[in-house]
Amino acid sequence: MHRIELPALWPGVDAGLMFIGDRIGGEDSRLSRAMKRVHQSRCARSLAVELLAQQGIDAKQICKGPMGEPLWPTGCVGSLSHTDQHAAAVVARNTACRALGIDVEEDAPLPPDTDALILRDEERGQLDAVREVVPGADRLLFCAKECVHKAIHPLRGAWLEFQDVAVRLDIDAGRFTVHPATPPARHAFDGLRSEGRFLQHEGQLLAVLVLF
Repeated sequence: MHRIELPALWPGVDAGLMFIGDRIGGEDSRLSRAMKRVHQSRCARSLAVELLAQQGIDAKQICKGPMGEPLWPTGCVGSLSHTDQHAAAVVARNTACRALGIDVEEDAPLPPDTDALILRDEERGQLDAVREVVPGADRLLFCAKECVHKAIHPLRGAWLEFQDVAVRLDIDAGRFTVHPATPPARHAFDGLRSEGRFLQHEGQLLAVLVLF
């Protein structure tokens, strides 16, 4: 396992990506699927502890709540994500922002027939141009929408569907914007300002959303 250094995204917000490795996370691992997920989750939580330490916060561990959600130290916000081979985390003090969401995904197209669940009609027009730079352009939209859920639910208690928001990608700037598209989303985002950024790293997509 090794830590992949990421550029600073926003003042007071620290994000990290960790390569877990093929031996434990890959297809050849002898661990059961459930045990793999336990290991991946532990890696993400361990990374979050490291990031909090960078901010002078001594968190021995990130515990789980009743639904498996991460329980952050008082005065802190954060988010976790993991795949078979990567773990990701983002943290901040709640004086820097109100909520955070992070998601890491493989830079590859989504499985067939899933775009109808995830994409809104107004989002489809940008995909052809984006795919020239990001092969998994539709998965990047999915990634961004996962960030929305991870940020908005802990803050507002809202369960938004993929179709509740529209995401616009700015490939040149490595940014994305989130636009509430339904009454539940507009209610959930009321009074909030959001900013999103994404990175590509060795075949992976990393998206981070911050709510102010």
